[in-house]
Order: sequence, then C-alpha cells, then structure tokens
Amino acid sequence: MGAANEQRKQRSADDRTENYANVGSVYRRDFDFQGRNESYTLNKDLQGYITHEPTVQEIVTLADQIRDLKKQNILQTMLPQDVTVDFLTSRDDHRDRNSVGFQIEMFYQKDVNGHKQLSQKLLRSSNNITLTLQAIKDSVTQIRSRHIQRFESSRSKPQVRRRRKRASVYDDQAIDRMLRLLRQKSSVTPDNCHSLPNHRLDLPGDVAYGASSQFESEGRTALRLAHFLSMYLQNVMPDENFGNLRGGGILHIDQMFAEVLANVMGNYKIYSSGIFFDRYTFQDQDRSFRELFGPEAFRYKGSFYAVNTAGYSKQYIEQDWFSMAKSRFSTNTMGTKVYKLRAYLRSDSNGSSTAKHEHFPVTYKAATYKLGFWTRPYFRCDGYVNAWVLKYVVPFFGVNRRKLEFRGVTTVEVPLNLLEINQCPMSFNVPNAFKNTARCDYFSTKCVPLAGFPFMRGAYRCNCRLGFEYWHSDGKFWIEGSLLELEYEKKKAGLFSSRLKY
Repeated sequence: MGAANEQRKQRSADDRTENYANVGSVYRRDFDFQGRNESYTLNKDLQGYITHEPTVQEIVTLADQIRDLKKQNILQTMLPQDVTVDFLTSRDDHRDRNSVGFQIEMFYQKDVNGHKQLSQKLLRSSNNITLTLQAIKDSVTQIRSRHIQRFESSRSKPQVRRRRKRASVYDDQAIDRMLRLLRQKSSVTPDNCHSLPNHRLDLPGDVAYGASSQFESEGRTALRLAHFLSMYLQNVMPDENFGNLRGGGILHIDQMFAEVLANVMGNYKIYSSGIFFDRYTFQDQDRSFRELFGPEAFRYKGSFYAVNTAGYSKQYIEQDWFSMAKSRFSTNTMGTKVYKLRAYLRSDSNGSSTAKHEHFPVTYKAATYKLGFWTRPYFRCDGYVNAWVLKYVVPFFGVNRRKLEFRGVTTVEVPLNLLEINQCPMSFNVPNAFKNTARCDYFSTKCVPLAGFPFMRGAYRCNCRLGFEYWHSDGKFWIEGSLLELEYEKKKAGLFSSRLKY
C-alpha cells in the first residue's frame, strides 16, 4: 500500500516537470525519442511551453511531419503509449464528411483564438492536464460545428439568378460608327462609283444583319433553281429512252436564260438573278463543253435584260463570292439533304397511265437554305444595276462515277435600301452594326423595332413600361424613335423644343 502511494506521488511529480506542447488539437510531451538506433526530435519551433499562438500554417506543417513519420513506421517508436495524436485523422475525416475546404477552417480561427488565452492559463495552473485539454478540445469542436452549420445553411438557400444591371445601354461609339456607315453609303452614287477605290464600294458584313430572315423568300427563289439543276444533272440521262418516249435532253441555253428572267420578273425585290457554271461543266447542244457559261438577268429603269457574263473582262470565277462557294463545296458536300420524287409515266397527254418511272423514287442531293450564304453589302457599279445590293449564293451539284460534284452556283441580288435595321439593345455577340443606338430611356421605356421603314434611322418606338404613363393624350402609349432622333438633333443645334423636356 505504501509502495503504491510512493510510486503515484513520484509519477505526479514527474508529470509536473515535463514540458507540454499545445498545437491546435495535438498535445504531446517534449521528449527526445530513440528508435532504430537513430535519434528523432520534433520541430523545435513548436516545442516547450507556449510562447506564441500557433498559426494555421504551423499546424499544417506539423501535420505533414506526423504523416511522414507515420509512413516511415517511426511514429509508434517516438511517442509514449499515453499520448494521443489525432489532429490529422480528425481533420481529414471532417473534411471528407462535410466537404469543407481549408477556407472554411479559417472562418472559425478567430473564435478559437478567444479560447487560446484561457487555454494557456489553464495549462499552467491546472494539475489535471488531461481533463483541461479535453475541455478545450470540446469547446473548439462546438465552435467548428456551429460554423459548419452556418455554411451549410447558406449553401442550401436557393440561389436567385439576378440579371446584371447595365449602367447605360446607349453606346456612343456605336452611334458614331452608324453615322460613318450611313455617310459612306450616301456618298457613293452611280455617277462617281467608277472613280472611287474598291474599299469605298463595300460595307461591313454586320450592316446586313437580318437579311437572312427578311429576304428569305427571295433567297429561296435561287434555292428552287439550284434544286432544279441538281435534280436534272443527277438523274437525267440524255441517252435513255422508254419505247416511244425519249429520255431527257441536255440543258438548253435558252432555258437557262428563261429561268433567270422569270426570277427577276416575278419579284420586284430581286434586282438580278444568275446561274454561274464552273469551268467546263456546262454541256452545249453539240455535246461540247463550254469553258464558262453564266446567264444573268437584271432590271434597269423598268425594263428587263439578260446577258452572258462569261464575256466580261473580269470573269465571274474571280469574284470572291464564287471562289468562296467553290472552295467550300468542291470537296465537302456535308450539309446537303436527300430529296425524293415519285415520278409516274404517262402514255397520253391526259396522263391516264399510272406506271411508275424506271427509277422510282427519284432521289437527288441538294443544298438547304442555311447552306447558302449572304454576302456583305456592296455597290454594283457595272452599268446594269448601279445600286447597293446584297447577294445570296447557293450551290448546285452534279454527279460523276464516284461522288457529288460541284457544278456552279445560283444567285439573286436584293437592294440594301429595302433592309430594315434594328437599333434596339442586343447582346455583345450579335453581329449588328446598328444595335445599342436607340435613344429610349430604358428605365421607363422599352425599345421595340418598327416594321415598314427600310434602312432608316428612328425605325423603333419606346413603349412605356409597367408603372409609367405616356403623358400625351393622343391615343398612344409609346414614343416614336424618329421623334427622339429629331429632337436630339435639335438639342445639339441649340434649337428650342416645346414637345420634349430634358
């Protein structure tokens, strides 16, 4: 009994003389351990009594040291049996369970610092070191759980998507560019176009924004002609005949001129229409191949004309729109669509026979409307059209023994003056040269484009938003854009306006 009491007193005295290190939730005695005939010592910056508050970086450094020692199987030799090192395991398990990164660990660092001062006093004054350390660890764990719950609750809240508020939709640079483009367009006339350089006869491609939808009917006129040529060149064989019925013949020159003339005469918006064959692809009636053949029809001063553009000094195959189509479709026909025709033979003029054609159904590959393209606006100064136009180009294909073959393009030209521009706000990726130039007050009104005013400034109206009222009693609830443009010009000139107040 007495010997046991003496051993207990000696152990308690030894515990009071040993130095303890407190780093986060890791507590260990300051020993020099012997193992495997080598001496290992912990980091001296973190040994002994607490002289400063450990930082997070020091905690992570010590954890890395413990991980390395554990991998080398040295940690069991270094530490006595009654010392527990659980910082690394607890931190990793906590991170895996809650998916909270290192940034969240920093959130409760401030609260932990408030407990450290109390911890230092308790460690120096208390005799029961184990209970004191456990109390501090429990307190820190509670703080940590409280911050984790706060983080999880904030993350679980529904995220409301808010639209970024734009300070000003009106763009001064856009209006300056629009005015320069309008001045350039008005400066070119049929009288001076021959003396101007080529760059003055072209406008940027974003000026033609909306042409694909506004002139789709005119573009499909060229597409219909391209489908006819593709079907004819891929299916009609001149040497075939069916008893007393002969097969189709070769494309006739007069038929090609008639097709382009019909396109121009049938739509007042079409200024010109043409068929342009590639080199040595058009077969004449004598079975010879022409080098070039490009019938084109156009309207001029109320009359209609047709010419063969193969005789021009500047050949059409050198034009950028033809070279672009040829380089794109001569080796790649991806995007073409397969069409089917269910043709029947007739033995009389009434078509009473219902015998199917030898090739039933007749299939051919042709381009779609989206496969064609619109060129940028340019002034056609050749004595035939003499106007700013947009050209739609679509290819047609024949067939050889192995694959489809590019044979040429069909085109239509429409006047730029019939294009309706859109000055309302648009996204930055929309290729529109006139966007963000409307002068509406976007806090109280909303910009809406007006139809029926082709290539004209002010072709929009400012509709009143909900909660705002139009102050004039004229039966409207909007302000015309043309009125705003006019009043703004008056304001810059210093003229008095009795209708609008600024």
